[in-house]
Amino acid sequence: MKSASTCFVGWAAACLAVLLGSVTEVSACRMMECEAPVRPLGGIPVMVVDGATSRARAWLHVRNEGELDTPLTITLGSFVNRATGKPMATDAVFFAEGDAAGKPLVESRIRKGDVLSTRIEVANLWEAGESSAELCINGQVHTLKAVHTDVPFNVRVESSTPEKPLLILERNRKGSLMIRNEDPKTYAVTWCLVVPNEAEVLRGEVTLLPRGVLPVAVEPPRQWFSHWFEGLFKDAERPALLTLTFTPRVDSISIPGGPVKTVPLQLRLSYWSHAVQSWWGSLILFGVLLLGGLCSLFLGLWIPNKLTRIELVKRLDELAQKTRSISRKTDSALRVGVRVERLRLWEMIRALGMLNADATEQLKQFEREIGILSRRVAWVEALDGVAQRLETLRASTSGAPPTLLRQAARSLDEATRLLKPVSPTESDFQMAQTAIRAADSRLDRIEEADPQFAQSLAAHVKTLRAEYDEQTGVIGKREKCRELRSQLKDLFEILKEPTFEDPAAITPSRYHWIDISIEKLFVLRHYILRFDDTLADTGRNERVRQCEAKLIEYLRLQSPHTLDLARRLREEIEQDIFSSDIIGQLRTRKCTVKSEPLTAYINTPVRLWVEFSDPRFRYCAALRNFRCLWEFDMAVGQEQGWEIAHYFRNEKEAEFRVHFETSDGESVSVDGSKPVELKQTIPFRSRSRERLSDRWRVETGRLLLALFIAVLALVGGAREQLLKLDVLPGLVAVFLLGFGADTVKNLFTRRG
Repeated sequence: MKSASTCFVGWAAACLAVLLGSVTEVSACRMMECEAPVRPLGGIPVMVVDGATSRARAWLHVRNEGELDTPLTITLGSFVNRATGKPMATDAVFFAEGDAAGKPLVESRIRKGDVLSTRIEVANLWEAGESSAELCINGQVHTLKAVHTDVPFNVRVESSTPEKPLLILERNRKGSLMIRNEDPKTYAVTWCLVVPNEAEVLRGEVTLLPRGVLPVAVEPPRQWFSHWFEGLFKDAERPALLTLTFTPRVDSISIPGGPVKTVPLQLRLSYWSHAVQSWWGSLILFGVLLLGGLCSLFLGLWIPNKLTRIELVKRLDELAQKTRSISRKTDSALRVGVRVERLRLWEMIRALGMLNADATEQLKQFEREIGILSRRVAWVEALDGVAQRLETLRASTSGAPPTLLRQAARSLDEATRLLKPVSPTESDFQMAQTAIRAADSRLDRIEEADPQFAQSLAAHVKTLRAEYDEQTGVIGKREKCRELRSQLKDLFEILKEPTFEDPAAITPSRYHWIDISIEKLFVLRHYILRFDDTLADTGRNERVRQCEAKLIEYLRLQSPHTLDLARRLREEIEQDIFSSDIIGQLRTRKCTVKSEPLTAYINTPVRLWVEFSDPRFRYCAALRNFRCLWEFDMAVGQEQGWEIAHYFRNEKEAEFRVHFETSDGESVSVDGSKPVELKQTIPFRSRSRERLSDRWRVETGRLLLALFIAVLALVGGAREQLLKLDVLPGLVAVFLLGFGADTVKNLFTRRG
């Protein structure tokens, strides 16, 4: 029993050893087969996808480089697109040599040194570009790549003007280019932006998602932007070409030959930002329009008004020469009045704004006023000429009958009254003309025969013969008359000739002698009556007696001037106020300077007079024995008269002094050395200038406001005009738009 068991155990052990050896041999063989090298011949191919079918095929060749026959297994995973990173639902099929139907994998045995060729076909490779899948050969993982370049490439630039897309670029800022992909594929695109005549080209790469829009940042180079001034008004527009190229990559190498699309673009290059363009561009346009409007106003309004004003000022300057030539023989109020009116018109015309809407009408009004003043000055000159002629005849000793001279003087006084108003009526002018011509005609005919005058002289001679008759006359029988008759024998010669009572006997050669003798006898008659009337008043009679010697002296002379002195002396006796009384009033300063109005305004007439405290002295005849002299600024000179009309141009001229002279030119003094002098300052205000200044400010404000509104309304149209042209021609067009705008012209040519 024991030996049998031992044998069985030994046999079992021997069988187990044989079995283990066989298993070990098989495992070793398997390991040798797996480790046997099977290599792809020529590398892993790259599959090219057919765009129409989205299918791709390729041949895979593997070689057994081992020492033993080797089993072969080939599998292929799903394809993943490189651009999207997402797998595709592809369908891969392997076709071994001799197989009619494809298989999803390859299972075969390859002999030592043999090459096995297998065709791989993959369907549903719809994504564009590079896709890859894991290819496993006997457990070794390789990458199989498929390239899909046959794509529709429906990409375009998104724009509101699809026929020629617009791309707006601003200096120093990135722009945005919108690219739309209308295909259900993802594209890796290389874009290139080219501007003609520009060396620098912009490039970039983007990935376009299916049916999406991708903004592409474009940073334009500074070289594309020029003409900073033109950029203030409008953007520069230039053509450009955008090239979109589908460039798939395999192993980071671009595959040429992909679809290309070229899109023409219109670039709008903004040198300045929109805010800068809006403000500064509009401001410059406003300025150009304003300049055009101002030029229009200057040519249509300012220059014509300026030329008219120059002509009017020239006429006033000519009138100034004429007014300066008017002598002091003409009434002071009239003489100064025309000067003041000329200065007033001169000041108003000089202060008138030439761009004032009413300037044309005002200049026409000034022209009418200057015409009136010219007529006044012309007749004042004529009046002055007659007055000087009259004064010359008065100073002569013969040939001018005093009565006829008084008639001429009265005519001149009437003409002076008519010409004093600033705006005489046509009737006033005609009457003044008639009066001046009447005075002039009277002086022309001063030595001609005048039957009416002769008849008047004869009547006066007859009356005086009766009054001075020594037996029956009311004057002749008085003792004072007999006393004076002996001293004035020549004067009474006229009464000895009875033929002078006949007008026919009075010839023109005797007009002066008879007339002046008659006037003297009338003065003498008045003296004799007053002398006898004052016998009861010893004091007054003595004052009358003191005038006798001077009266006799005047009556002995034959000139009209001495006759006027005799008449004046007669009035002094009548008023009982003499030159000595006037001197007393002046020395005691019982007089003051009065003015009307109290305040002087620039170039406005002021009436000035010396007024005595005692009313009896204010209008007495003795005042005519003195000259009241008004000393003004040296630029003004001197005026003469107890009452004058004057004007002041500034505050300095409103300070003046008054002194007095006797008829023989001696100054009236206090103690023989210090002259009597009145100093006066008239309150002065430049109201007229203030008014002119206010008017100028109002007119200027009105001008600026109206012009601003009118030009502002044209800015929009001016910008449109500028956008149609280049900048320089555009600015010229804008200038002409402002120059020819009816809106601007109407604002200033229409009376406001």
